[in-house]
Amino acid sequence: MDIQKATRIALTTGQFITREAEEFKPYRILPTNSDDCFVVHIAKEYINQMGEKYIPGKRWNPKVEDILANDWIVKPL
Repeated sequence: MDIQKATRIALTTGQFITREAEEFKPYRILPTNSDDCFVVHIAKEYINQMGEKYIPGKRWNPKVEDILANDWIVKPL
């Protein structure tokens, strides 16, 4: 799906988005309406004491190919 549709679903369901080609890479993108914008969350090799599987990193800076891609998918937190 395109990034707009994936973002709408992710915002509604509280999930991450990622490109299908990058599904097994150790990060996901969390779209927000906050000042943080789209936040990259990096996978942890283990679940910490708070139960987090991903920890927030920096804002995501997309490439043109990311914005134009149609292989976006929504993934659970």
